[in-house]
Amino acid sequence: MLHVRPVVPNDVLLWAEVEPDRWRLGGNRRSFVAELDGQLVGHCRGIDNACHPGSRTLVLEVRTEWRNRGVGTALLKAQVEASTLPLRAKITGAMPEAWALARTFGAVVEQACPPWRRVVEPPSSGLGRPAP
Repeated sequence: MLHVRPVVPNDVLLWAEVEPDRWRLGGNRRSFVAELDGQLVGHCRGIDNACHPGSRTLVLEVRTEWRNRGVGTALLKAQVEASTLPLRAKITGAMPEAWALARTFGAVVEQACPPWRRVVEPPSSGLGRPAP
C-alpha cells in the first residue's frame, strides 16, 4: 500500500534529489516522500516562493516506472493539506502527467523546464576551441 509521509534523514541518503522536511512554525517548507513496500517511489517538496509572495512552488518527481499510478496525486494531496498558500508548479522534463496534476489541484504552472542537462556540443579543452 502506498504511504505518503514527511521526509526523514535516511530518505535523503536513499535518493539524492530528496531534500529534508524543514517545516517550522511560521515557515511552510515541506518535503514528502511516497513509499511502497519500503521503496521510495516519489517525492514532492513545497517551498514558499519569495519571488511570488503568497504562492507556493512545488518540485515533484515520481520514478518512471511508478508514473500514472496515483503517486503524484497522493504527494500533491499531502502538499495541499500542508499548505495555506496557492500552489504553483515548475514542471521539469517530459512530464505530461504533471500538467494534469496541476489542473487537478488548481496549481498555476509558473515555468516549464527542459531536462536539467542537455549536451549541445562536443567537449572542448576549456579554451574556447574544440579539443584536438
